[in-house]
Amino acid sequence: MAAVEKLVNEAYTEIDKAVTRGILHKNTAARKKSRVAKYKRMVAMATGVWGEREERSKASLKGTCEPC
Repeated sequence: MAAVEKLVNEAYTEIDKAVTRGILHKNTAARKKSRVAKYKRMVAMATGVWGEREERSKASLKGTCEPC
């Protein structure tokens, strides 16, 4: 998963540089970064990393709040 994190950070950097240079509009950059994050989430779910984190957070929140 660390390799994916590194690639995502590099992609964000390149997108931000393109905005700074005037190649991309800031809204287009935001859309592209959102898509990169979505693909990262898909990879995490496929490898099982995303589900484990979600289950841990649910387990830690049990009993801390009453249902409305």
